[in-house]
Amino acid sequence: MRQQGLLAIICLAGVLHVTTACPTGLAGEEVTSARCHYGTLPGGWLQTERRALLPEPADNSTHAVFPVWQPFCGKCQLKPLLTPYLAAADAETRGNSKDAHPLGLLLFGDSVDFRFVKYFCQSALGQEPSAFTVFDSGSEWLKLQGICKTPRMTIAKQHISAASLSGPYWADIDFSPLLAIPHGFEMFEKAHGRAPDVVSIASNFWDISREFAMGGMRIDGTILQQEFLPDDFMRHWMNNFTTILTYIKERVPEDTLLVYHTLHVPHQSADLGMWENDPFLSQHVKQLNAAGRHVAQSLHYHVIDIEAMAAQVSKGTLLVDNTHPGPDFMMQVLNVLLNMEQGHREALQAARKPASKLAGYLRWQQEKLSGHAIFKGHRRLR
Repeated sequence: MRQQGLLAIICLAGVLHVTTACPTGLAGEEVTSARCHYGTLPGGWLQTERRALLPEPADNSTHAVFPVWQPFCGKCQLKPLLTPYLAAADAETRGNSKDAHPLGLLLFGDSVDFRFVKYFCQSALGQEPSAFTVFDSGSEWLKLQGICKTPRMTIAKQHISAASLSGPYWADIDFSPLLAIPHGFEMFEKAHGRAPDVVSIASNFWDISREFAMGGMRIDGTILQQEFLPDDFMRHWMNNFTTILTYIKERVPEDTLLVYHTLHVPHQSADLGMWENDPFLSQHVKQLNAAGRHVAQSLHYHVIDIEAMAAQVSKGTLLVDNTHPGPDFMMQVLNVLLNMEQGHREALQAARKPASKLAGYLRWQQEKLSGHAIFKGHRRLR
């Protein structure tokens, strides 16, 4: 049985290898990691006994045999880039780190984004994230911010409370994203020593829970009673999110990787006092995901489609409570982000290299055939 399972994995890997229908560029063009849209490529969870991303857990948790996410495109296979960052963190205790330029990741979002920082810090250093806030607020939710530093990576999460510019906000949060964002950059640069290499943002759950809170912590009488969020709400949300993403884009260096991610559908709660009691929870999450995806792509942000990754996994496997995914899922999303960052960096490096003689010759030939080239005599490739 074990051999049959291994054979199935090998066969599936072979299918992935020969797949050529990859939306990465022009037909016949060489595909490199710089052209792979890892965050949105169709993929699946490969049933394999080899844990490529995380070390074996000390306990016998259900997440110990979590499959590995991999795009179906054989030319755009994810590498286990998270593993070296965990190994480098272990090197910190031995004093062997040689990385002078650690990667910097700054995340703007909710408690789901905090799990990236929390689970990475637990896996890498065996500890909880350090405090990361400059706000004086009595809200317990603000404790869901943090920063984790290792020799090779600094990852931090700054809270934003919905795509609203003026409030009111849930849980006594009295500041808008346009105030939280500059404070996040300020705190990150003080801790990391320079601007982040990657900036990620998401907004969804707090937009829904905000409507729940504005309705007196109940669904009745709110827009959440409707299967389709009202047109004016969606237009207002997209206008606000455009302002927020543009604000971030104008604050970062040009070569920063900007990322938006969708969110999974939480477990629908039967507790009338919880926002997850939304009768159309799945529809509302997906509607905001679609709107966020549209805004992000229109502003040339990269996208990680967590909704698509989570849709293939049962709630019992995915979630550790009503709302939050467990460590394996979150760390595999982080691995997708690291592959995107590597591809982005390779694209920047390639763009900075001088054009090759062959590329120059082909461009000259194209201009010649189009009638736009000015030349004398014969030009040869040397």
